[in-house]
Amino acid sequence: IDSGVQGFIIYARSGYEDINVYKHLLKRDVPLIMIDRYYPELKVDRVVYDDEKAAFDLTSHLIARGHQRIAIIPGPEVETTSVKNRLMGYQKALMHHGVTIQGELMWFGLYNQPNLNRQDVKHKQQCLDKLIQTRPTAVLMINDSIYERFSHDLSDLEFELAGLDEGGFALEAATFSYRMLPESSTLKLIALQPGEALGRK
Repeated sequence: IDSGVQGFIIYARSGYEDINVYKHLLKRDVPLIMIDRYYPELKVDRVVYDDEKAAFDLTSHLIARGHQRIAIIPGPEVETTSVKNRLMGYQKALMHHGVTIQGELMWFGLYNQPNLNRQDVKHKQQCLDKLIQTRPTAVLMINDSIYERFSHDLSDLEFELAGLDEGGFALEAATFSYRMLPESSTLKLIALQPGEALGRK
C-alpha cells in the first residue's frame, strides 16, 4: 500500500488463517478480489468457476455412462470453497439421479496431506485397498494433481486404472483441470477451468 498498490487479487490459502489481514485491508477501503476460491464471511468481489455445476455435470455424465458406484477424492484442501462446492455438486448429482450417497465412496482420508512422499509404499497400498474394499467403477478426482498422484500410485503397484482384475473390473476417472491432460484410456471426462480466464475476468 505504501508503495502505491491500490488493490489486491487474492488466491486464498486453504483454511482461514489470513482472514484478519483481509478484514484489516477492507477497513482501510483497499479493494480486494478473491479468485478461484473465497472466504464466505468476507463481503468482497470474487471471480470463480461454478464448481458445484461442474461437479454435478461430471458426476451426471459418469452416471449416464452406467456408473452407480462413483468414488470421490477430495484431497487435502477440504475447507476451500472450490472443494466444498465440488463435493456438493457430486452429492446433488447422485441424489438427482436416484443414486444412493455412500460414505465409503467419499475418500477423505486419501491424499489428505499436501506434500506426501510419492515413494511412500504404505500410502500406495492404501490406494489399492480402497479400490478393493469399496469397489467403485468410477472415481471423481477433485483436481488434476490428485488424478496424477492416484494414477502414479496404482502404476507403481503394477496395476492399471482400467481393467484392475480379471473379473472385468474397469475403473473410469473424471477430474477438474486448468489444462488439457494427456490422453488416457481411463480419463474419460475433464471439467476444464483455465486460470487465464479467471485472470482476465
